[in-house]
Amino acid sequence: MPDDLNAPSPLVARIYRYLIRCRVAERLPAVRKQTSGFPQFLHYFSDAVAFGPSRQMLALEEVYQTAIRRETAGGEGVIDLFIGDPAFGSFTAEEMAALAPADARYPPTFGLDELRQLVAGTMAREDGVTYKAQEEVVITAGASQGINAAVQCFCNPGDKVVLFDPSYLFYYYALRMQRARIAWVPTALAADGIDVDWAALGRALRGAHLLFINSPCNPTGGLFSPAALHRIVELAARHDVLIVSDEVYNRFVYQGRFQATALCPKAFERTITIRSLSKGYGMAGFRVGWMAAPEGLMRPLKMHHVVTSAYVPNVCQQLALRVLGEPDRDARRVLPEYRRRREIVAGELRSLGFAVTPPQGAFYFWFRIPPPFDDAMDFVMRLMEEERVLLMPGNYFGPSGRFHVRLSLSAPTEDLARALRRIAAFMDRTRAGALPQKKG
Repeated sequence: MPDDLNAPSPLVARIYRYLIRCRVAERLPAVRKQTSGFPQFLHYFSDAVAFGPSRQMLALEEVYQTAIRRETAGGEGVIDLFIGDPAFGSFTAEEMAALAPADARYPPTFGLDELRQLVAGTMAREDGVTYKAQEEVVITAGASQGINAAVQCFCNPGDKVVLFDPSYLFYYYALRMQRARIAWVPTALAADGIDVDWAALGRALRGAHLLFINSPCNPTGGLFSPAALHRIVELAARHDVLIVSDEVYNRFVYQGRFQATALCPKAFERTITIRSLSKGYGMAGFRVGWMAAPEGLMRPLKMHHVVTSAYVPNVCQQLALRVLGEPDRDARRVLPEYRRRREIVAGELRSLGFAVTPPQGAFYFWFRIPPPFDDAMDFVMRLMEEERVLLMPGNYFGPSGRFHVRLSLSAPTEDLARALRRIAAFMDRTRAGALPQKKG
């Protein structure tokens, strides 16, 4: 099956469908690998699965499984700098017990009314963007459900969607499942924000259906300045392109200023805003997020929400009500600690010879790997095998990601310090040419 950063062309897709129907495709070694050794089921698959990013997802899963196998085999634990999970949103036993009598019936389809009101009020107060709670806000199972809903509602197979390179890999996954054509726009992380290739953005937006904006950005931690954001929106409006603005890191900003995309001139009527409690409130495991959009765009999103039946449990929504009503529960109480981690990691990585720009927001470092590694996945796997440190390979964050890795600051400070010492030892052996030969 095709294995790149875009969906197959219609011609290639037709050829593969023919090979699948004739039961020829299942004999190909690459197909056997992509189907995990069960190619005989391939002819049952939908196009979304057959032409989706399964090989890429399996590659990342293999990274996880290798770490798990090492743990279960009794070896020294792997230091996980792979996942972005700032788990500071804890609750006392008394707080949880108080929610025990929570309603056990189905929650309202689009979320608790009082939670939607609180979300709309918070966005109006903090961001200056006014939404009607009943018509323009829906509670979702984290940001991921909202992202997938936007793709499913506003993108057909073959439609062009614009992503900045690099971008959060879930956009890529969702778009590949929908067989969209991705137009990648190069960016660079500078000290004063994300630099955009404006000529490339203008070309990419011609004939596009969607544009994804993520500021602060995963994986780079970069922030679009208000001026850059206004210019992006102006170009999207000129080409009549809808915007999906993923703002889950809006409470993790160290320098510069966050601005809601929908506040830009010409933006509100074409913007679907996605947020969640996962990052800004350290509550990833409770799966509470929301979509906010003008009523005309929200109607199809509501239809998708009903069909997917992704109700957020009442108890999780009750916890969301609690934290949104108490501002001291959000990321502001951990920002000083994350700033300290940011400074420590920046200094250590630079001392190891990596060119890094400290993130303006979020909690990731994105940096290029040195030779002689084949790509980021090779670097990550060998670092884990040699030093038991797990980073995120950048291969599927965009074309530039092949030789980049992402390091998360959400691990405890002592784990970060140990991991950096191990990375230093790994780099010393790399420079000395003393790394063992690759397995296989």
